[in-house]
Amino acid sequence: GWGEHPGLDDEGIVLPGYVAAGDLPALYRGADAFVYPSLFEGFGIPVLEAMASGLPLVAPNSGGVTTYASDDTAWLAPADAESFARRVQELFADPAARARRTQHALAVAGEYRWERVAHQFFQTYEQLVRISTGASSTSSCSALVQRSSRSAPSLWTPASSTSRNGQASKVTKLHA
Repeated sequence: GWGEHPGLDDEGIVLPGYVAAGDLPALYRGADAFVYPSLFEGFGIPVLEAMASGLPLVAPNSGGVTTYASDDTAWLAPADAESFARRVQELFADPAARARRTQHALAVAGEYRWERVAHQFFQTYEQLVRISTGASSTSSCSALVQRSSRSAPSLWTPASSTSRNGQASKVTKLHA
């Protein structure tokens, strides 16, 4: 039991604990929604993975996840259980909003690719080198990013799947 929160014992609610990276894609494909009540996350990679997997999302309205999750992509909730519960109810009550936010979330998540992250990292690094040395230019790291991104795998790629209710849906596959 869950003590004062016995509703978490209801059928259909899964609290899996640690999940190996190789098992995540199947877990995401079988889910109807992703609820992320963590209030102290930095960037929140699981939220981005859920968005990239096409899952409707309930997440906190503060912290690092707001870097990419917004009211256009998720149901954002204040830091209390009642607000999270209300957002979950809203998610399931409005299929049109769920589809709209999920499509927008897929587009936002698609912007987070390794080559983009590497390019931004090297741009920041070059700026820091120029500032600290007073140099007007540095040897460009951009060529390194371009060379390495040709062979770098992406985090997520489109895939087809069948949801738990048997309907075909377009989701993305998470690469471990």
